[in-house]
Amino acid sequence: MKNLRKLLIAAPFLMASGAMATVAAPGQPNSGIVELPLDESWSWGGADLSAPRVIYLAPDARIKPPQGRPTGTKWTYGTLDGAGEQKLNIALAHTPDGRLFLHGGVNGNWDKEWTKELKLGGGKNFAGDKSNDISTYKFGSVVDMGAPFFWNNRPVSLPRKAAAWLGDSPSELMWSWQGFRRGEIEFEGAKRAIIVGDGNGNGSFSDEGADQLWIDRNGDGKLDAVSEQFAAAPLLKIGEKTYSFYLPPVGPARWKEIDSGFGKARVKFQPAAGGGTDEIAMTLVGQTGEAFAAHSFNEELKVPAGKYQTASLTLGLFDRNKLPWRFSFVRGWGDEKSRLYPLEIPRDGTKEVKPFENLKFSTGAPTNLKLKRGTDYTVRLSLETEQGLQLTNAVKNHQNYNENMARIELRDASGKVLSMATSGFA
Repeated sequence: MKNLRKLLIAAPFLMASGAMATVAAPGQPNSGIVELPLDESWSWGGADLSAPRVIYLAPDARIKPPQGRPTGTKWTYGTLDGAGEQKLNIALAHTPDGRLFLHGGVNGNWDKEWTKELKLGGGKNFAGDKSNDISTYKFGSVVDMGAPFFWNNRPVSLPRKAAAWLGDSPSELMWSWQGFRRGEIEFEGAKRAIIVGDGNGNGSFSDEGADQLWIDRNGDGKLDAVSEQFAAAPLLKIGEKTYSFYLPPVGPARWKEIDSGFGKARVKFQPAAGGGTDEIAMTLVGQTGEAFAAHSFNEELKVPAGKYQTASLTLGLFDRNKLPWRFSFVRGWGDEKSRLYPLEIPRDGTKEVKPFENLKFSTGAPTNLKLKRGTDYTVRLSLETEQGLQLTNAVKNHQNYNENMARIELRDASGKVLSMATSGFA
């Protein structure tokens, strides 16, 4: 009943105005509604669908421990990342009589109902551990905790079960949320099982690019990691067809085949006065993961209609003296811009792609930077295109050295150069 109470508390947040606006009503023609209830198992179809995580525990005098443990109890603490920058707090109590108790809470607050004793042998065979090694007989248990995530602009935690067991040392707590979401979809003219696994182990099933989407394409009840596993994404290219997929943290999903048609992307570049073009190699990547390469200026690429980004660019130009330069750009896949697809290719239309316009040079330093004596400040030089590609190197006249160096000077208020250094763009 305690978890039911927490679910009812969360319900007003989950069903707030607009929370489910992007999912069509069940029964609506071609709505693509798919029920994906939670299956509290570790595996399906021969595939291990768990994602164990390590929580590193350490004493921390700044944290007020949960109440109810006797004097002399030793405490260690750790955190587990949830979805949307939410955190599950973990406290491990070592009581004077040798017992171990696990306490949990969300975002710095302990919940008195989220507590469980870890018992010797309780850690055996969790999260796919099938070995008979004596080391698997560790302290552990299945615990009831609240998986934290952010939904409809509010922090929420829903009741979930997880396996928790001590690792090779008392400072390592292994953690694995139990379960996956499973249902059926219309796929290639037949009913097929669809499964979404928590690929990054944060307790949520709606993390684009991190969670795992499985489809039993041949209906044999087994999952093949090569042909039937995909990264969960709003758009997926499977075979020759494109599908849209929307999965909220709770409630039904939406799965629908898309007939987007085709459009054209035209590479356009006009060199500065006195310059000329030599060569170009550009890669265009769509939301479905498809890649298309252009190898000449003003080339037209026939691509499925949709959203795209330029993923890489190599550009050869002639300067005013007719000397060749070669510039290479790549996209920083670790930043927020890697998830942006600013190029919209319309169906039966043409979109001009300008990969080398509106260049932006930056040092990363604010214009009002004030340095204090004895302090260090890191300056990162970058040259970025309008599409978010960063210059990695530049070669002049086909020579075997890079020209991707820039000089930065530190001047005082009178303009006197105090210090000078060179740095690359990459």
